[in-house]
Amino acid sequence: MSRRTLSAAFTHNGALEGLTRRIAATTQQRTFATTSRRDVKHITKFTPTSSSELDQLLETMRQKIILPSFLPAEQRSKLYDPKWEQRLKSDPITIEIDGEILKFYHQNPLKGDIPETKRTFREIVYRLKTPEDFANLRPLLEGLHQAGRKLNHVTWAQLTRIVCERGQHLELLECARSVKRTGFRLGLLHEVVLRLLTAVQMDAVDAGWSTSATRAALRRAEMVLEMLETEEHQRAKDIPAGSIPLQSTPMVILAPMHLAAALGDVDKTTKFARDLVRVWPSADKPLAVAQQEVTVDANKTMESKSVRLMFLAPLAHGLQRAAGLVEDAALREQLQARADALTSEVEALSQQCEKEKVGHKFYQRVFEQKAEAEK
Repeated sequence: MSRRTLSAAFTHNGALEGLTRRIAATTQQRTFATTSRRDVKHITKFTPTSSSELDQLLETMRQKIILPSFLPAEQRSKLYDPKWEQRLKSDPITIEIDGEILKFYHQNPLKGDIPETKRTFREIVYRLKTPEDFANLRPLLEGLHQAGRKLNHVTWAQLTRIVCERGQHLELLECARSVKRTGFRLGLLHEVVLRLLTAVQMDAVDAGWSTSATRAALRRAEMVLEMLETEEHQRAKDIPAGSIPLQSTPMVILAPMHLAAALGDVDKTTKFARDLVRVWPSADKPLAVAQQEVTVDANKTMESKSVRLMFLAPLAHGLQRAAGLVEDAALREQLQARADALTSEVEALSQQCEKEKVGHKFYQRVFEQKAEAEK
């Protein structure tokens, strides 16, 4: 081989080698830019709400907290690793999930890039006003559950109070039915169950005790008790001695009994009545006290007179109706004694509660409807 030919060969190989190195370097630098796919059936998505502030809060929760949980663990760890900050600015992790192309940039928790979950959640819940807003509640809970973000008892109680006050408790019941996806366990908190059951009873009250509305309310109350029986909804195992399952406590039993009595269902009313007198054995003991003795967190729930009146007013009405319906004379006598005692307590609370308080408003709704029905 001539000197010129040999030189050309080396020159060609050198150029090829250089080109190969550049391609390899480019490929190495663009590792994240190539879109990969994840086989996920459902990804959290929100629908438009009544306010731009709420839309922004939901999107922040989605982008910063929920969506990163869909990444493989190795890629997710790089989001928060300072060593990857500069790289991810120009070359974000890109992945396709559920038909959506998502880009992920570096997040620095120390600089406030990641919002505090509970605070952001509360800000969202306080802004939920319309049915369109509340349509985002279930995907929000599902997303947080997917991300492994747990809400404490106080936050669950606040959520339930706001949802029930704004008449959207059916949305929350649907979240409870999907507990495996939402993490919303009814058995975690006594107050949650009582508020939901009170809201369900008030659906029948506000509908003037129409048969269809009362039947629907009874189905929902029974559904709450059935869910409380399941393992997914049961409370923690370390509950104090002397406590009993929520579905067996007197105030919880009284809610479906109230609705069954309103429908004139003698068999169901009698069944609930027998269960009731077993866990509320004496009319001399106030109902709230009987509830507190067998429930872990009932003391805090019943501290406010207004809240106590809100819970007890529909139950007093239900006891009176049940006492007039059951056919067993001894059972009827026991129910009437408890109904008289509870009605006296409710009347006293109504005198002590300011009229603008929620408890007094519930009292008026229940007993004004009763007066109208008796005309």
